[in-house]
Amino acid sequence: MANISSLFVFLATLLYCQVVSAVSPNYYNRLKAGAATRLRKGECKDDPSAHKRCQKIVEELGQQICFVDIPQIKTKLKRSCAETCKLCPVYNKLRAGERRKAAYCKTSPYGCCWDNYTSKLDDAAKGCPVCKDHFPLCRRFKAMCTNKENQHNRALIELHCPLTCGKCSADHRRGPRGRKIKMSDWNLL
Repeated sequence: MANISSLFVFLATLLYCQVVSAVSPNYYNRLKAGAATRLRKGECKDDPSAHKRCQKIVEELGQQICFVDIPQIKTKLKRSCAETCKLCPVYNKLRAGERRKAAYCKTSPYGCCWDNYTSKLDDAAKGCPVCKDHFPLCRRFKAMCTNKENQHNRALIELHCPLTCGKCSADHRRGPRGRKIKMSDWNLL
């Protein structure tokens, strides 16, 4: 009797694995095709299932996240957050202007904020985003802040953990905690 129940469990598991492996690639291919179709048709829309998550990520990390040179993040943002990050062809001129704005902060009268993107509006850092850690485990990954071997990991940790990585200047206070960015936010994009 034990052999029959073991065989039943084995067969049920095998059937489940076959169904999941048959469904999963199609599901993910449909997601990617949907994003490609939206962009190809000239529609500049976020993936409806990810729109709130896109807004949360940009609100917490700032618009600088849309200009990051981390291939995995660029791909996810283009696929899921095209409208929020203005990654559609219709926004190409605007993005060029945003790149000029980022370069402008270096020559602005008050200099750049801690993020090296936003221009300060006065000596007291008015107009700068709040400098705070966005991951609860930032201290655990502090060594990655100085990792010279993997620039993408370093850029990612500096983006999510500016306080821990020492990116915040003295004139930036910690500010409100806000909503933490979780790995699930990125995984679901």
